[in-house]
Amino acid sequence: MSTTFPLFQSLPVEIRHYIWHLSLSNDQVIRISCNRGIRPSGRRYARCFRANRANPPQLQVNVEARQEALRRYTPYFRTEYAPYSCIYLAPEWDVVHLHEAVLAYLGTTERAALRHVIIDVQDYMAFGSYWMDSLRSMEHLQEVVLVVLPLTFSPHWVSNHRDDDIVGMLKGAFVECAQTNPEWVMPQVQVKSHAGTVMGGIIVEADDLEIT
Repeated sequence: MSTTFPLFQSLPVEIRHYIWHLSLSNDQVIRISCNRGIRPSGRRYARCFRANRANPPQLQVNVEARQEALRRYTPYFRTEYAPYSCIYLAPEWDVVHLHEAVLAYLGTTERAALRHVIIDVQDYMAFGSYWMDSLRSMEHLQEVVLVVLPLTFSPHWVSNHRDDDIVGMLKGAFVECAQTNPEWVMPQVQVKSHAGTVMGGIIVEADDLEIT
């Protein structure tokens, strides 16, 4: 059976564009990692970012397909060390999955663009101290899923924490951030275990913001 359609170019241009539009993926979860280096000063920097999937193939098929793809996708995650390497995202639909440590390396453009993120939380006890400022700087963020990874440095101590305790610790970080940044519009937040179990949601109410 033939896998080609020789008459495609004979179709009206509007139909061809619509077909290219239908070929684009929706609601992808894209895992982003960061290749880091260390300067002589000891300060870390982002060499480049990588995704667990290739950029949309429509970007390289032909001019029409690329034009349609660029209506949805925008290049992000360039660095000064890899200026020609980028990851194409559709922030309105795509969900970016990253480790909490990658938050520190996001550029201004990425912080302003991302709307839906999944964050692997390595140390929920220190999340507020290290990563809340980065999270707050993502001004258009709408939804966050915090995936709590197993702590390895003190498994006996961690075993004494129930789901409610862990969600409560994470909620405390959001409450403190909301108290010190009253203009902040907090995204929807859900907490899950590394196994995928929903541990709870985080909602900061007016009573939570009262400083006693």
